Amino acid sequence: IIRVLFQHGQFVAESTRLTARALLYYAVGLPALATVKLVVPAFYSTGDTKTPVIVASISLGINILLNIIFLQFFFKRVQNGGPALATAIACFFDFFALFIIFRLRYGTMGTMEILRSFGKTSLCASIMGVGCWFGNYYTAFTIHSRFLVQLLVFAGLIIGATALYLALAWLFRCHEIEEVYGIATRRTVGAGNGYAEP
Repeated sequence: IIRVLFQHGQFVAESTRLTARALLYYAVGLPALATVKLVVPAFYSTGDTKTPVIVASISLGINILLNIIFLQFFFKRVQNGGPALATAIACFFDFFALFIIFRLRYGTMGTMEILRSFGKTSLCASIMGVGCWFGNYYTAFTIHSRFLVQLLVFAGLIIGATALYLALAWLFRCHEIEEVYGIATRRTVGAGNGYAEP
C-alpha cells in the first residue's frame, strides 16, 4: 500500500520500509481502539462520564512512559515503531481497564457473544490476510512496472481481499455482515422511493 501510493520522488524505498514498520505497530492496536469506541458509550449510557476520562488519562501516562522507554532503551529493536507500539499497548490498557471496571460494576456485557463474534471476524480476517499474502507474492513481478500497472494490481488485490472477506463473513454467518446488508438494503429501497434513512 505504502509503496504504491507514496514511493515516488524523494520518498524512496527506505522511507517505505520505515513507514511500514510504524504502520505495522499501529495496526496492532486497531482492535483495542475499535472496541474502546464501543465500551465508552456503555459508560455514558449509565451517566458515568468520569471513569472513561480517568482511564484515558492513565492510558495517556502509560503511552508517554512507554515512548520514553522504547526510545531510550529499545530503539535499536523497535526504531521508529516505538511510538506506534506504545500507542497500541496504551489502547489495549484502555480497553481492558474499561471492560473490567464495567463488568465489576454492572455485570455481564454479553461477553460470550462478543467473543464468538470476535473469533469469527478474526478467522475471516486471517484467511483474508493469507489470501493477500499470496496475491502480493504472485504479483511481485510488477514491483518495477509503471505506476499505472502497480495501481491496477493494487486495486485488484484490495477488491479481491474485500470480496473474500465478505464471502467468508457470509459463510460463517457473521452477525455484523447481516447488519451491513440490512442497512444497505434499507438505504437502496429508500433511495428508490425518493428518500433515504438518515
